[in-house]
Amino acid sequence: MLQWNVFRHDINGNRIEIFNIFDHGGFHRDMRETAKTVFEYDEFVKAVRSNLMYYFWTKCEYEVSIRPIGSNHKNTHKKVDVFTQVWNNKDAFVWYCLANRNELSGGNPVLPGERWFGIVKWAREDIIEQFREFDVEPTDDMVEDIFCECSNSHHFTGQMIEAGWEVLRAVVSDYLNNSE
Repeated sequence: MLQWNVFRHDINGNRIEIFNIFDHGGFHRDMRETAKTVFEYDEFVKAVRSNLMYYFWTKCEYEVSIRPIGSNHKNTHKKVDVFTQVWNNKDAFVWYCLANRNELSGGNPVLPGERWFGIVKWAREDIIEQFREFDVEPTDDMVEDIFCECSNSHHFTGQMIEAGWEVLRAVVSDYLNNSE
């Protein structure tokens, strides 16, 4: 079950509650359609943002007020809607949707071959092997540097999908050239 929790005001119970945005029928339906039909990363991000804005942006039933605790701050508050709560963690949310794309799309994602994108997984052993191809026995720090660089880069992931393992080889080569 998909789950991304936010705070919202329960008007009927007059309380702040935790709300799973995927429990919203319209939002879940539109995200399912997005997962099935949008395949370029930038277009996927735009569609996710549009879906969030349509259902949760500046709608009073999805807004809460954040205030500091203490009597000296009575007039200090910020109104925050569900869209803002999610979009503050945009990268994490988008990658959550991608990592759960099969479930999000209802278990039957359309796979259009070359246009498909997703999350590329590789192991530390793959990085070690690339160093060894350059006749370098990597230290744990070297492997960690490459692993972190590649894990945090959407650009790297897109290149991996397009060009395969040669991209990882090029990253290791650049690392070795720049560390000399």
